[in-house]
Amino acid sequence: MLLTIVAVALVFFVVSDLAQLNTIFGFNLAFACLAVAIAAYFTAKPLIIAGAVLGAWALMSVRTLWIAGVDEQTLRFQAGAIGALVLAGLIATLARGALSRRPWLSLGGLSAALGVAVLLAAPT
Repeated sequence: MLLTIVAVALVFFVVSDLAQLNTIFGFNLAFACLAVAIAAYFTAKPLIIAGAVLGAWALMSVRTLWIAGVDEQTLRFQAGAIGALVLAGLIATLARGALSRRPWLSLGGLSAALGVAVLLAAPT
């Protein structure tokens, strides 16, 4: 699990360095997606998964909405972020029986990919 966390962080370090971008919003989203995906993978209760999505989104919105401010760009990012969180939960739920003994490896890759994908809508 620790290796997965380091790998997700390293993805954003490399993207930040190569593209000269501020990747903090995508970085936060990737770890929020990882938390949701792990919760969704290990439970079959929709209420818990919805709570994980809502909780991760609320915690992630602190940096986006409260610190960066509410404007069109941050709202667009938040819309993409909630979509990515729901998608992470859905994919993890559907992949429950298909992943290896260490599902967090695949879920970490999914989370990093979702964070990078939504990074294009991140505030500058």
